[in-house]
Amino acid sequence: MSDDKPISGKPAEDKASLPAATPNENGWIPTTVWNRPFIFCCVAGIFQYLGLQMSHGILSRYTESLGGDAVAVGVVTGIFAITAMGFKIISGPAIDAFDHKKILSIFMVVLGLAFFGCTISNSVAGVGASMLLRGVAQAFSGTVNLVLVAVYLPKDKMGKGIAYFGVAQAVCQAIGPSISLTLSVYIGYKATYAIAGALELLGALSVLLINQPSRGTQKFRISLKSVIAKEALVPMLILALTGIPYATILAFLVLDGVAKGIPQEQMGLFFTVFAVVTLVTRPFFGSLSDKIGTKKTLLPVLVVMAISYALLPNVDSLFGYCVVAVLNAIGTGVTLPVAQALAMRLVPQNRYAAASNTCYIGNDLGFIFGPVISGWLVNMWGYGAMWYCMMIPCAITFLVLALVKIPKGA
Repeated sequence: MSDDKPISGKPAEDKASLPAATPNENGWIPTTVWNRPFIFCCVAGIFQYLGLQMSHGILSRYTESLGGDAVAVGVVTGIFAITAMGFKIISGPAIDAFDHKKILSIFMVVLGLAFFGCTISNSVAGVGASMLLRGVAQAFSGTVNLVLVAVYLPKDKMGKGIAYFGVAQAVCQAIGPSISLTLSVYIGYKATYAIAGALELLGALSVLLINQPSRGTQKFRISLKSVIAKEALVPMLILALTGIPYATILAFLVLDGVAKGIPQEQMGLFFTVFAVVTLVTRPFFGSLSDKIGTKKTLLPVLVVMAISYALLPNVDSLFGYCVVAVLNAIGTGVTLPVAQALAMRLVPQNRYAAASNTCYIGNDLGFIFGPVISGWLVNMWGYGAMWYCMMIPCAITFLVLALVKIPKGA
């Protein structure tokens, strides 16, 4: 029996009248999470995020090997977010207007070209330029990916579905950094980036397996409303604040571990543990947020997140890093999909692109400021003080979430 069905008539435009199963622009209703288009969105996402996680795993070490100091590492690992945020002005309206699958496929190819650029770079500036191109690609690919997933999910199962999609990302977190850190020891950084680029091309091809159409319903027009959904400003702030310490982990955790005498290939175990815990916790907390709401779900999670950063300065063994990975996965790994689901629940379907755009602007802000601030803190006071400072964004997020009123049912 098919798990989706056609209907006649136009989708309701009033947010309050939207049914739990909302028809897309082709009159198609997703009635279960595990429908064919959603499954292939996850498959495409695995290729996309595996390439990204492989890049994250070695970017700081590659930059350092080319002569970059802590500030340079911070700039290179965060610079892609600058172009990503800048191109959000175009990506949101484009997603509203054009075919979603074509946009995702094209910009996954561009993402692959960015990684191939790293294979021919021989300087920090060259790697930085490749990361700028990566930012252009992610301005479109990340935003449209979330839109596709949301379109193919029942609205009353949004938290659960986005959490399961997050599991696909977690699988990549489990193996991506470990693969790239190990491969770089044996075949070098350049060849490892070539493999990451090839994965993005495979992902672009897999998008073609999504059989349900998905295209924008509006004319291409750049406006503030098409770029930012004001309803999603709270989720954006949550993602920006929690993105600062997470971007810092991606930029400096391996360097911190290596400085303490742990081989770089072993540090990949942190990301594996992080992802395994995320695999378990994301579906649970995603379903929980559907039942009890975002605020009750995230407030205790943010406390756990802060504790993980308080422990990092005192960690000097691989086991200690793995303990931190467990706690951080409960914090960071859960906050991302729950905040994204909140944003998508707060808007009608014809505003999904703007809501997704708003979420990723929050992510971009975290990735812009996180590594740069952290690189400056490392140069000033060292890794220990820098990790303690990462508790501050967690505390601010907690206060914002505690004080802001969130609509009932969200």
